[in-house]
Amino acid sequence: MVLRGGTARALSSGLLEQSGTFNALLAIPASKPGEQPSLRINPSVFNATPVMRTATATASAEHAEKQLILWSPPLAGSHYAINAKPAPGDEPEQQIGSEHYGMYLFPMARATLTSHGLLCANRRYLSQRLLHPCTIIGGKRPVDPISKKVAAYGVTIMEIKKDGAGEWSVIPGKYNRRITDSTPVDIAGPARGSGLLKTEYSPDGTKTRGVFVNCAYSFTPWRTYLVCERNWAIYFINRTGRPREHARYGINTGGVRREWSEDDSGTGEHARFDASARGADATEDYRNEPNCQGWILEIDPFDPESTPKKRTAMGRLAHTGAWLAPVKEGHPLVWYMSDDDPDEYIYKFVTKARFHRRTANGDMLDEGTLYAARFNEDGTGDWLALDLGDSSFRTAAAARSAVFKNQADVLVNTRLAADVVGATAMDRPQWRSVHPLSCEVYLAMTDDPDRTAPGTPRAPNSCGHIVRWSEQDNRSFATKFKWDLFAIAPESDAPAQSEAHGPERLPKRTASPA
Repeated sequence: MVLRGGTARALSSGLLEQSGTFNALLAIPASKPGEQPSLRINPSVFNATPVMRTATATASAEHAEKQLILWSPPLAGSHYAINAKPAPGDEPEQQIGSEHYGMYLFPMARATLTSHGLLCANRRYLSQRLLHPCTIIGGKRPVDPISKKVAAYGVTIMEIKKDGAGEWSVIPGKYNRRITDSTPVDIAGPARGSGLLKTEYSPDGTKTRGVFVNCAYSFTPWRTYLVCERNWAIYFINRTGRPREHARYGINTGGVRREWSEDDSGTGEHARFDASARGADATEDYRNEPNCQGWILEIDPFDPESTPKKRTAMGRLAHTGAWLAPVKEGHPLVWYMSDDDPDEYIYKFVTKARFHRRTANGDMLDEGTLYAARFNEDGTGDWLALDLGDSSFRTAAAARSAVFKNQADVLVNTRLAADVVGATAMDRPQWRSVHPLSCEVYLAMTDDPDRTAPGTPRAPNSCGHIVRWSEQDNRSFATKFKWDLFAIAPESDAPAQSEAHGPERLPKRTASPA
């Protein structure tokens, strides 16, 4: 794992990985109970790297790139030599995990803001050839290689510190741990205890295992880490007919991509990846196991004994990430979210409770309203509530003959709920930034082959664009907004446009080669 020099510089200058929102100040310990960190925006302190076509990582002149930790050394516990034969399946549970994606540094204290903290890093994908040989025995895979892959995903939490010479290192200690695809987690929020989440592992639907293939991240003002599950659906198979909560998310019916559901152990260790209905009811098999995935998981990095919680009120998606809007005392908290598949939607979650630093905690994430965005042709937009208690939602569902038994059913079927209300399908919405003062939101879109719509300027759209919107009265919890196209990737090598283009002024362009 490589830590790019500038972690400390980024924290001290305000160039924070939370895409410029400066909300990271809220993840800094208060020097006194109830104290609210001041918001200071400092100018950029580095020069941008030039446009290049090389395949190597390049840092600006003001930054350095140094190795922080190797894959093999353990974070805690006993240790096996990497690639030992026979390869022990639990080996990666003690290591940092496979390739990382989103990451965030929580400072330990104000006095060590730029020199000591807990680094949380997601593990999004893996290099199978580095974990084990590709072996199949009698049509089934050995159990240990599957267990290694299960353990290689997840999240790494490690304490890091900078010494007097400016060198960062991992500090062995109680905070270092892994949350993997097999870690027990609690289910929280409206879907807790739902019949749609009951499994053989948790007959009452209150627990599950794992955090799957995480993309970006977020954090809370009470200093917890939010993990966003992305490519979870491809690991499951259902051979007995898919219900809507499987079909709408692309659960496989055959030839499952990762083939995790069958191993040669005969113990059923990985049976949960087979979501076929085989028992008398859901408590006798894993038909509902996919419904336990695709959520946002909250982890307390400062409490190694705490159990992570899936916050179901925030919706079930192929989450790209969650971005916290500027936090204001006495106002609801707002997270913006993206569903990273073609023709999917943009969401935001608004807490029911208002934020008060002295009392705020994870319970705020269990009550609130999940919205999907509709972009109108005239440059306006609406946030449409996915709430069975909302009369407009019930009317829209009735018009589409869509039946939801309760709010848990709505949330497990978040994509269907967004279909029902008429949200605007987007070009694979990705990462975004929220301006710390104006609350403007900037969202990057990637590719889509065959469709145009408000907010999606061309088809095909191989090179993507950036959509910008402003909430009504600059209130992140508003239900109306105005939007335009901030930047469109060009079809040539010329720099991308950076000036705003409303829908009526959209330039005629063709997509760049893929």
